[in-house]
Amino acid sequence: MRMLFNLVIESPLVARKWPKKVCRSLVPSLPPAVADFVKRAADECKPIGVHVVTGTPEETANILAGLEKEGMVKKLPKYENCWLARTDPKDVARVESKTVIVTKNQRDTVPIPSGGAKSQLGSWMSESDWQKAREARFPGCMAGRTMYVIPFSMGPVGSTLSKYGVQVTDSPYVVASMGIMTRMGTPVLKKLAEGVDFVRCQHSLGRPLPLKAPLVNSLLGKKCFALRIAKDEGWLSVNTPGSKSGKVIMHDPFAMRPFFGYNFGDYLAHWLSMESRKAPTHLPKIFHVNWFRKDSATGSFLWPGFGENARVLEWIFKRCSREREDKAAKKSIIGWLPEDGAIDTEGLGSKVDMGALFDVPAPFWQKETKELRAYFTQQVGADLPAQVEAELKALEDRVHN
Repeated sequence: MRMLFNLVIESPLVARKWPKKVCRSLVPSLPPAVADFVKRAADECKPIGVHVVTGTPEETANILAGLEKEGMVKKLPKYENCWLARTDPKDVARVESKTVIVTKNQRDTVPIPSGGAKSQLGSWMSESDWQKAREARFPGCMAGRTMYVIPFSMGPVGSTLSKYGVQVTDSPYVVASMGIMTRMGTPVLKKLAEGVDFVRCQHSLGRPLPLKAPLVNSLLGKKCFALRIAKDEGWLSVNTPGSKSGKVIMHDPFAMRPFFGYNFGDYLAHWLSMESRKAPTHLPKIFHVNWFRKDSATGSFLWPGFGENARVLEWIFKRCSREREDKAAKKSIIGWLPEDGAIDTEGLGSKVDMGALFDVPAPFWQKETKELRAYFTQQVGADLPAQVEAELKALEDRVHN
């Protein structure tokens, strides 16, 4: 069983008795599996009441009115139904150290790093440690608040491709946000009554009333849900190339490392398996760009800016429809580059040094491949697919010869 959680609850809390009348009136109206999940969550979190989200416009209006009254959102009058929600400057969308995946075996989640190094490809937690973390955080965490039960669908309700979930939360802000990101409410609940599988999502602000410090909103969104089913059902997520921040090599330009959902070696192998799947398969062409390369002498950007990127896209389209391998391109140690004159520069306000833009210095790439080799050896090890190992070896040979 794979579980991915974002630990957002802050401290152990004293459990309070949850009103039995709420449980008796609510649970029978829900599908049995949903009722069981909600009852367990309510018994643990001790909310003052439970509200099953219907998703109606009237309900949404009431949620937003409540948030506005509390100062959590502000209506922007220039556009219809436009709201501003602010959070603490320290609040971020993703926190690697707070995002963990729970499986029986660590290698199901992350490759085992060599030399005792810490994994940079996700955070694993054992089932026993996770249970201890839950017991230290969730009991009584919703005291004084309403627990919202959000039946939601990622995709149109009834579609064979849609995935269903039920999220419990004590944050009306989360309810409003889930209404934007997903289909939620009564239509989903009716589908769940048919017995379809759903993912159980539990979220809390971890701040019982009355508050002793300002509240920071947090949203347990659809990313964790998607990764919960990523490997088991053949879904793919993206973003794995490398990047540099100052002098630290991140190998992670979009801060996605903790969200692969399972062992990174298996993740790569899954991508590579697309080529051998039954036809028809239309694999994407992959192009690497660096819009931010600078002139070493002046420090200015070599490419004039985003407004001119269509010129590069035009060359990409030519390559995608090519009838011969070298159409509009020349081979280099790192792959195919635009041949001289292949990118239309007519009308550019200033002259672009295309030679410097597409320069491929061997010393740089020798250092780059060395760093890649060290990273893959330490972080992925035996789980690195043979195809990736072969590509890296070929790149090493090219940059050194």
